[in-house]
Amino acid sequence: MRLLQAAILALITTSTVKTQNLRVRSFNIDQGLCHRFIYCISQSPDGYLWLGTGEGICRFDGLSFTNTFSGDTIPVMPVTSCFTDSAGILWFGTNDGTIFAYKNKCITRVKRISTMNSSIASIQSMPGAGAKIIILSQNGGLALISEKKVEYIKHKIGDLFLNTFLPVSQDKVILADNEGIYLYNLSDTNSKPARLTALKDIPVSVLYKDRHGNIWAGTTSNGIYQLNINNTTVTATKTDFGYNWDGVMIRDILVDKRDEVWISTYGHGLIVFRKMPDGHYMAVVSDESMGFQSNYIRTVFQDTENNLWVGSFGQGLMMVNAEPFTYYTLPSNNILSLASHNAALWCGTISGLYYYPEGLTAVSTPKIFLAGKPVTALYYLKEKEILLAGTENDGVFGILMSTGKIAQYHRSTNNIENTIKKITGFNNKIYIGTLNGVFEYDINTKEKKHYTTMDGVPHNNINDIFCTTKGGIFFATRGNELHSINFNHRTIDHTTELIFHSITQDRNGDLWGATYGSGVFIFTKDSLVMLNSTNGLKSDYCYSAISDPHNHIWIGHRLGLSRISENKIIKTFGTDIGFNGDCNLNSAVIWQNKKIYWGTTTGLVAYDLEQADTVAAIPKINITQILINDSIYDISSDNIRLPYGIYRLNIGYTGIFFRSPAQIKYQYMLEGFDLVWSEKTTEKQVRYPRLEDGYYTFKVKAYNPDGFTSDEMAMITIRIDSPFWKRWWFILICIILFIGSIHSVYLIREQRQKAFRKELERQLDERTAEVVSQKEEIELKNKDITASINYASRIQQGMLPPYSLLEKYFPESFIINLPRDIVSGDFYWFDKIDNDNFIIVCADCTGHGVPGSMVSMIGMTLIKDIILTNPTLKPSEIMYKLDTVFQETINQNIEKMHMADGMDLTISKINLKTHELVVSAAMRAFIITDQNGAVIYKGDKYSIGGTRLINERKKDFTDKTIQLNKKDCIYFFSDGLQSQFNYINSEKFQLYRIKNLITNNFMFPMIQQKQAFLDAYQNWKGDMKQTDDINIIGIRL
Repeated sequence: MRLLQAAILALITTSTVKTQNLRVRSFNIDQGLCHRFIYCISQSPDGYLWLGTGEGICRFDGLSFTNTFSGDTIPVMPVTSCFTDSAGILWFGTNDGTIFAYKNKCITRVKRISTMNSSIASIQSMPGAGAKIIILSQNGGLALISEKKVEYIKHKIGDLFLNTFLPVSQDKVILADNEGIYLYNLSDTNSKPARLTALKDIPVSVLYKDRHGNIWAGTTSNGIYQLNINNTTVTATKTDFGYNWDGVMIRDILVDKRDEVWISTYGHGLIVFRKMPDGHYMAVVSDESMGFQSNYIRTVFQDTENNLWVGSFGQGLMMVNAEPFTYYTLPSNNILSLASHNAALWCGTISGLYYYPEGLTAVSTPKIFLAGKPVTALYYLKEKEILLAGTENDGVFGILMSTGKIAQYHRSTNNIENTIKKITGFNNKIYIGTLNGVFEYDINTKEKKHYTTMDGVPHNNINDIFCTTKGGIFFATRGNELHSINFNHRTIDHTTELIFHSITQDRNGDLWGATYGSGVFIFTKDSLVMLNSTNGLKSDYCYSAISDPHNHIWIGHRLGLSRISENKIIKTFGTDIGFNGDCNLNSAVIWQNKKIYWGTTTGLVAYDLEQADTVAAIPKINITQILINDSIYDISSDNIRLPYGIYRLNIGYTGIFFRSPAQIKYQYMLEGFDLVWSEKTTEKQVRYPRLEDGYYTFKVKAYNPDGFTSDEMAMITIRIDSPFWKRWWFILICIILFIGSIHSVYLIREQRQKAFRKELERQLDERTAEVVSQKEEIELKNKDITASINYASRIQQGMLPPYSLLEKYFPESFIINLPRDIVSGDFYWFDKIDNDNFIIVCADCTGHGVPGSMVSMIGMTLIKDIILTNPTLKPSEIMYKLDTVFQETINQNIEKMHMADGMDLTISKINLKTHELVVSAAMRAFIITDQNGAVIYKGDKYSIGGTRLINERKKDFTDKTIQLNKKDCIYFFSDGLQSQFNYINSEKFQLYRIKNLITNNFMFPMIQQKQAFLDAYQNWKGDMKQTDDINIIGIRL
């Protein structure tokens, strides 16, 4: 009733104007429409639009029409009524009384009632829970349809030929015919329709209840009424909005979600009543005289996207896009410039300036200034209440708005400076852009400056001037920069010269430059972003740029607009929403933060920021086709089961989004096959060439042009049965057989193992007895061998000279003899051979243990015999003699097998009086220390004994004569210590460590040096096994 009261209050001030055009998209036979006569329109929950046409049912998805459906065949006849109930079932009635229902993607014919054989006038749902469907046949009465049955109301409704009806409660309906309206009680089948005094003798063609509960009645020539029902009393109030309804036949009524009232008529086109800001109602009439497709409108319907659909008699289907755009026709339609202040709106056109003090309203009449002059730029100087109007050839005029007085504000003797492209201002400065640079005027001092290419401006043709929030003044012109006279330029490194047409600034303070041919450039604080048609911009040719209160950037183009959101998502608007003009250069303005106006070549375009959807509509997604191995499968079921095999799968899908159906994008995923969602695509089908056994769920979702989607998606599950060898029962049988086999094998193996263990135990007992016997025998033999070796060790030790003999002549001395085994391959020998000389021998024989000890005893015997027999021999001569005798002794010669047995040794002769030392060394080094430190003396490169080859050079043993002094020390040693491995890294001790050890200790007493050698050896060896026999002799003179 609120809408009724508002309409009554507006009656005295409503006027009919045709200054606002309705833009529509039309669909006819050429666009695939099934038939050009449209009787009714409805929408199913999956988003499809359903039409009752002169030749059956037609379905529309935004791009294509179809009249082929699963289920019962629909005869080729007019479908006169359709309705979608709360359960999502669609009901259709034909002109012969047949009823069809569409449920679960299938058409079903409802059981026919023979008495209902006339045209179905209306289908409605009774109020209340579990509501029944009620159907009106024009002269066949009423029928109720529930889930269980079709129930015909047997009592004939007299001889009434009914036009329509409307349920008003669970048991009452209002009926309407050409003589008025009736109240009928469904619960009393004996009653007759009660004729009401309201609308008596007035033909009623339409009954409609809006979302507020208001009931509207449309007539064939008496206009519109609203009904008020109080129990059995019905009153009617005329609500004609002051429109002349004489001869106007109303066929349908719709109150949309903006509370605009849409009236479809038979012969007078489509009429919409819009409430304007001043409280008046504007009637927008669309008929053939204004280019509308038809005057004969049968029905009007609003879909879930808020689009309006208009069904005509003979001219097909029309769509009024839900985008909040309005198109105005002014006395002069080429709008070159715009300006606003408070409610006032100024429109500069090709033939003068139009001033609307209260904006565009239903009754507003513009004031006209500068008639006949093209007004190309506007700027309102609110401090002076002066409108500055720039013209094409006559400079700038100032209009004092309080009086309407006009004065020349800017005029130049140079005619190109009188062509004004832009006027703006900041603080007390006015900036005027011309074909020859920019003029700056100081409002207070009247001082004028002129900026041209002589001042660094890239080009004199100024397309736009923009003042930033911080006072930066920027020029849009030809060049690769946004030029500023007081801030840093915004430069672009571009290969070709750019033409900047417009500048704006977003909420972040970033500047946007719109170009002619290169898209849009965004100058952020630290980067440059470019957007063009490849990113979704409607065109690279831009004519205006403006930022709205929602921080959207709007770019004007030919035949449309681009809107860029904060996250750089681009949405375009064009001819599909009725935009059929070209945006003029910088002809755009924000009006009261409520609307954006654009001046175009064909009129004024307005976008209502308040009525724009706060939540973007999301496309409804549907699976349209499934091909499996090129065979079509029924999509009415969400589950498909296939026998085992390998299949090819093709799935078709579509998104229902009538605003911009071609701009929908899709993402899909086949769970069980795909790991992730696909990339967004505009393709409407997907192919999987090879699917094997398993469970698969195909999912697809749709995105609107703004990039938004919802959790709702279309799904279908496909199960391909596994082969028998993958079935649970086959696997279970295999497991049982496998376990049984394992158990059998286990039992057999266990028996064999028992027998084998018995045999093994028998053999083990025999072997154990044998081994015990052998062990005892070996222990006995080992005891004997060990005793023999120990005895040999005592013999060997007995052959060595006593340390007391050395100590007698060299009190400061020591001997270290450490065999690796019980007996040693190293030995020493010393003796005084005359009154003055003392012989010392330190030898290292081949091998160690028993073999080494045998060689050492031979060597010791031979050396002792040679020296005592020939005491005058030099050490080198002793070497020669020893080498010969040693080889003869152990039968080493070139005819025999090659043997490597031999000795490395040093023979030294010390004169006890003169301290002269004569040394001959075979493969051994020795060390002498004096007051200067330790010196290593290398021996000759020959060993005693060893293998001697044919033609081998004769051994050359030499003597080293060294004059020593008292306190000097001499050290002789085998290679045992230097060959010892380290317990940490297995590194050998080596000669240089022996030298370092001697260097660090030679000044100490010899007994202390001996301990130093032993400590170094133990610390180096650690828990490692001894590598070789060790023999060390140290003496101090």
